[in-house]
Amino acid sequence: MFGINVFWSVSRFEVVGKTFRHWYKYTIAMTFRVKKFSIGILVLIISWMVWVGKGKERFTVIDTRGGVKISSFDPVSKSGFEMRLPDNMEIPGADDRGMWKASKIGQAGDSAWAAQSVANYLGITYTKDNRYIWWWDRLRLKWEKIDMERRGWTEETKAVDGEPVTYLSETWKMAAREMFASEIISQGGWTVGVINSSGETGLAAKTADRIESMGVRVSEVKTGQESENGCRVESQNKNKREMVVKIMVTNWKCIWRENAQLGEKELLLFLGLSFGSRER
Repeated sequence: MFGINVFWSVSRFEVVGKTFRHWYKYTIAMTFRVKKFSIGILVLIISWMVWVGKGKERFTVIDTRGGVKISSFDPVSKSGFEMRLPDNMEIPGADDRGMWKASKIGQAGDSAWAAQSVANYLGITYTKDNRYIWWWDRLRLKWEKIDMERRGWTEETKAVDGEPVTYLSETWKMAAREMFASEIISQGGWTVGVINSSGETGLAAKTADRIESMGVRVSEVKTGQESENGCRVESQNKNKREMVVKIMVTNWKCIWRENAQLGEKELLLFLGLSFGSRER
């Protein structure tokens, strides 16, 4: 009987010992995996923060979900702002698609069309539509909330039905040039000549406003006789990959062409036949 008890005790001890060893090995393995996973996540976060920090140009989001909110920041000046358009501000729809209140324009078409309509009316360029600003940019930059009405950038009138309608005041154009200029581009000393061959009067002036809001000086605006469609950006070959050229090509869906006759900091923007209908 004593021998059986000893055997049973030893066997039970062996089982407990094996269970403990298995649990210990499992714990060590899981701890190692968790550490590897945590390190991987940390590396991804740091890599993402470094990647985000590489951008030097102004980043502007036009959000038309539930009214119009504009969020814009400049990584060089380390400052940003948020601004809502008055809900009763009337905005001309792109492609001549009527007039829309700011509170409703996001429901009148897709987000790209709505953002383009807002950008056209305000005379600015933008980066994305209906996006959120990353928490990292919220933390690392100084943000300000701007009230357009208090700044005197809007005026109010009465519509035919008697309802109050808000529109941009004469002071807005200068304010937009100061607010939306990209510091890194402004420091570049670029000049752009705009040639309007679209056949639409005033289109070059509107486009020039958007260019100047980036921080680029428009050297001349004139009418051209070319019969090409779309738009074209010209520069010296070495400037093809410059930030300002990329922004213009991307924002207006232009093609690029070399022009060796231009100066080191000179650009030309040609507006072709179909450009007007696309930007209205």
